[in-house]
Amino acid sequence: MKTYALLFSADSYNRDELVKMSDREKYDLANIASNFGYDEADILTLDELSEKVNDDEISLINSWLYFVNI
Repeated sequence: MKTYALLFSADSYNRDELVKMSDREKYDLANIASNFGYDEADILTLDELSEKVNDDEISLINSWLYFVNI
């Protein structure tokens, strides 16, 4: 099992709906959104998340952040 950080656009996704989803459902939703270029979700390893945030490559503002084990 591996831990991933999932980022969802707060403009596109409802937090109440995301909370109700299982880890697998959230991961699958993020996977679909990120693979089709919607730019509404992203899947990152914890190292990738740390690097991108520390290098100011991504912002967590207006994003829902979830950690899932898949």
